[in-house]
Amino acid sequence: MTLSLYKDTPTYPPLTGRTITDAEGRKVVIPENFKGIIPIMNFHLSVFLEKTHSPEFLAKAGSPKSRHDYIFSPWRRDLMDWVFPMVLRDDSLWDFPSDLESILAYDQEGYIYLANFFYLGQIRHDDIHTRLGLNTISYYPRSTYPRRPTSEEIEESTQIMATVLNDLIGQKDMAEVYMADYWKDLDDLAFELDLKSLESHPRVLHVFSSATDWTYVSFSGNHNERLGLNDSSKGRRALGREQDAERILFIDPDIIFTNDAIKFIKDPRWQGLKAVKEQTVYSGPRFNPWENDSNFYPLSLRYTAEAVYPERMAPKLRNMLREKFEKNYGYLLKNYEIDYILNLKDMSHSPFLIKRFGHIDDSNINEPIMSNSDARN
Repeated sequence: MTLSLYKDTPTYPPLTGRTITDAEGRKVVIPENFKGIIPIMNFHLSVFLEKTHSPEFLAKAGSPKSRHDYIFSPWRRDLMDWVFPMVLRDDSLWDFPSDLESILAYDQEGYIYLANFFYLGQIRHDDIHTRLGLNTISYYPRSTYPRRPTSEEIEESTQIMATVLNDLIGQKDMAEVYMADYWKDLDDLAFELDLKSLESHPRVLHVFSSATDWTYVSFSGNHNERLGLNDSSKGRRALGREQDAERILFIDPDIIFTNDAIKFIKDPRWQGLKAVKEQTVYSGPRFNPWENDSNFYPLSLRYTAEAVYPERMAPKLRNMLREKFEKNYGYLLKNYEIDYILNLKDMSHSPFLIKRFGHIDDSNINEPIMSNSDARN
């Protein structure tokens, strides 16, 4: 084993077929006997479905364990399992391994993997798939920024992802069709919000904690430039992972978004905060938290804008959700599904948000799951 480390990196015969350029500028060959896409991770699967609307190009979706995790992820839901239930129901798609050794054993000529990195233990290897002869493609431009990306960089990378993934399956022109609503939503937001004419900008803070332990809290004041919100936490962050409660009390923001608003407002530490007194503590929606989600990135900005600038923004979010999924996927969201996405059950303390985002149907607001066939019809 020690001597094997001195061997040269193996070389593999070149593939023949259609060539495309991936998000990192690499030339990737789509072989003539192309058999389909293998996402490796649930994250890649969601991105592929969201950006291409083409589940028929999946050769495999993952392992039995990843299938379970995809359905019952406790911390987020990207809704692709609602729109493409056939992916979850097809047992033949969920028998592919997730460890590198088994992937190499099950690999077939004609597979293309959506994964340009792999973890071995705690070490990330960015080129290991290529070194081992797996045909992989990078759909995400590797960031070179030593900071949080700007809104312009986020939106540009989202467009690149859609272009690369659709080019991969031979429908490059469809990227513009699928991204049209994305850009329209952003343009409509900018027009309606009209940042240049805003005279006041509320101080907004995001506060996070474990769902089971609120002893330690962290916060962030960074906001997308499209919303015109200043970083209310600037200069007041601790250097460690956890932020002490006194810093939040010192900032005393106008509005707080947190992962559990009801627990937050009942915590005795926060009773003196302006946002608690004025009931402007919000849990936020159950949107996919990844900024490059072309479904929910514009809608998450819309959610924040409607909550922060109610006098400026019309209450359109509920209808926009329904129209987006009906137009893009042919899927008609039910009222209780929209209630779930907007997290209205955790907004019961805020009459303002309930009125703005719609009514709650308490009898049906529970999370739809795979076994609920009515939610799939």
